[in-house]
Amino acid sequence: MSDYSEIKGTTISTVASDPANPVNGQLWYNSTSGDLKQAETTSAAWSSGGNMGAAIYQHAGFGTQTAAVIAGGTTYLAYVYRPNTEEYDGTSWTAGGNLSTGRRFSSGAGTLTSGLVVGGTNGTNGQGGMGTPTTSTEEYDGTSWTAGGTITLEDTGTGAATPRATGASQTSAIAVGGDDDSGGPGVYLTSDNTQHYDGTSWTAGGNLSTGRKYHQVMGTENDGLAAGGGTGFYSSDAITSTEEYDGTSWSSGGNLNDYKRFNAESGISSSSGAWTGGAADANNSGGPTDGAIETYNGTSWSVGPAMSQHRGHAAGAGNYAAGLAAGGTVFASDGAGGYITGNTATSEELTGGGTSIRTI
Repeated sequence: MSDYSEIKGTTISTVASDPANPVNGQLWYNSTSGDLKQAETTSAAWSSGGNMGAAIYQHAGFGTQTAAVIAGGTTYLAYVYRPNTEEYDGTSWTAGGNLSTGRRFSSGAGTLTSGLVVGGTNGTNGQGGMGTPTTSTEEYDGTSWTAGGTITLEDTGTGAATPRATGASQTSAIAVGGDDDSGGPGVYLTSDNTQHYDGTSWTAGGNLSTGRKYHQVMGTENDGLAAGGGTGFYSSDAITSTEEYDGTSWSSGGNLNDYKRFNAESGISSSSGAWTGGAADANNSGGPTDGAIETYNGTSWSVGPAMSQHRGHAAGAGNYAAGLAAGGTVFASDGAGGYITGNTATSEELTGGGTSIRTI
């Protein structure tokens, strides 16, 4: 990358206010503040965060990097439905209030003090299978959970693909897509439904152009994204398409660079600050290629930095400027896409790249 001295030389200008879009290395003297200043461009990167109290996956996440919540989930091959909640302050995880109903595969939206989880599955601990889809919503105030509205599901059988949620608060959220079992046993259909939550009840919104499940949903109620996932059960059904939501209807967005299902995703953000990743489906093989994320600028996806731990079914929070990924499955390479070996309790923090101004 060229810096300012290569482009403009080394002359230092005097200005009354800082330039709006300085380039890397640019120097100037701010006559108003009396300071010599310089622009610095840094690259986005992941760094280690605090460890959760338990190594889990299939849990919900929401909030910001310094005020995040994870709830529910399970441990690999244990077939339990955890009610546990943990909160993150940017340094360490601490126990929060328990869900009324333990669940796996649920999705979260909102903030630490105005959050929700919806959908997922529950069942009897220790029994095999994915559990039974639940229509319940629970709302979190930073201390305890209370019952919320009932969501409509097109999956009434036994399956893990209930809708994915996003939103700025528990009174302004959407839940999108999921399974549709109207075709009967062995017919893997996907829902194109969108539902809006106002803090009391779920109501119908605009339909996706392409029904999807195992996908990622990011942004807010009126500025949302649905990305990746698949149109069926198998990895060969994976898709890279993105749709953008304006609160009423969906329209086509840019395609992901790689197939992504069961990935972590950003929480509270605009659609142009969204990220998703952690375990890409390589050539539809179903296994992870790397821990790289992709970031969205409102038009197209770009490949971003890789997490140190490749993780699927992880929880995400925050945005591209300050993101968080927690827990998930641990993969080992077998030369054919990889396989799951267990879970991790680790979390990683994302610091987005950009240009900042410093005083010399």
